[in-house]
Order: sequence, then C-alpha cells, then structure tokens
Amino acid sequence: MKRNYGKVRTFNRRSGTGFISPSGGGELLPFRQIDVLRDSDQAIFERQRLSYEVEIDDCGEKQAIRLELQR
Repeated sequence: MKRNYGKVRTFNRRSGTGFISPSGGGELLPFRQIDVLRDSDQAIFERQRLSYEVEIDDCGEKQAIRLELQR
C-alpha cells in the first residue's frame, strides 16, 4: 500500500482516537491509537508528523492505519 504523510490535527488521549490532516490536503482522516506503530514510551501529540496507509472501513469510510511517527 502507498505511504501517505500528514500531521496529527487532534488527539483525544481518553478515547485513544484522533484525526490526521494529510500533507497534500483533503479531508481529515480518523485514526486509532492502537493503529500507531511506536515504542510504548512515545507520546502522540497535535502537529506531530507521521506516515500512514489509508483503508476503507466496514462503513465505507476512509481511515488511517499502520501509522508511524516521524522525527
């Protein structure tokens, strides 16, 4: 699958969900903390750059998966 890049627009630590703003523009993509590939001590925060793949969920909506934090 194609790797895309963007930044965390919002992230709710309580629910473990957030939205990514794609670098190339377009609609915000939802993501789940469980789909972020990272060391357990790495925090997720707003405006953080990451790479990801896009998948269509069971409801036909796009979502970001296999996210990797960028440095």
